[in-house]
Amino acid sequence: MDRAGIPRATIRRIIGHETDAMFDRYRIVDQRDVDEAGAKAEQYLNDQPKSRPNPKDEST
Repeated sequence: MDRAGIPRATIRRIIGHETDAMFDRYRIVDQRDVDEAGAKAEQYLNDQPKSRPNPKDEST
């Protein structure tokens, strides 16, 4: 359900976990999750504006 995008609170209600700690304890992370997280992090970094040099740092 988590991978399908169902909100955590809804999943907890359906399966009966009363706390986020209990949800996290039983939430299995597999290699697909790790790969997806890496791809999302890479995309986020690629979408960031390129840094511009600070004019105060230039020596003339």
